[in-house]
Amino acid sequence: MPSPTEGYDAQLNAIKSLVAEDPGRVAQVVKEWINTDE
Repeated sequence: MPSPTEGYDAQLNAIKSLVAEDPGRVAQVVKEWINTDE
């Protein structure tokens, strides 16, 4: 993953490639974020 100091586009592209490689894992992480924010 790009560091927080890198551009938004670089971070977004890294996330897109991660979703393409392992969508199930990304979905699980998002579910955990949603459950944590409640």
